[in-house]
Amino acid sequence: MAEVVAFERRYSVRLPEDLRSFLELVDGSDQMDDEGFRFWPLAEIRLVEEELGAFDPDDPDRFSYPGCFVFADYLIWCWAYAIQLIGDPEDVGRVFVLSGDDKRLPPVASSFTEFSERYLRQPEALYPP
Repeated sequence: MAEVVAFERRYSVRLPEDLRSFLELVDGSDQMDDEGFRFWPLAEIRLVEEELGAFDPDDPDRFSYPGCFVFADYLIWCWAYAIQLIGDPEDVGRVFVLSGDDKRLPPVASSFTEFSERYLRQPEALYPP
């Protein structure tokens, strides 16, 4: 998928294979699912600082997730999910929930695969505390 390569070049990243496969197969959705989640198409995925800065350039939380990219949201941005694509190799792939409470929460999953499995089995386990 040429769009994946263009995304990786634009941000100087390499997508984890699980996320890359998902985007090549499905490429997100324009619709919220029955659980209230929406996985974004690759064209909408962007750095947390870009996404939060678009809403509020003074948002103090926008720099709390360096190297993380927003890829999904819940109930039209009640909260969102970001995956770390830049950083130490052991940190790349971790998924965070952005809850809007101005503090960085621990990862909700160590990989996109783990996030997806929780989403399929028990989506409420991905809600912020």
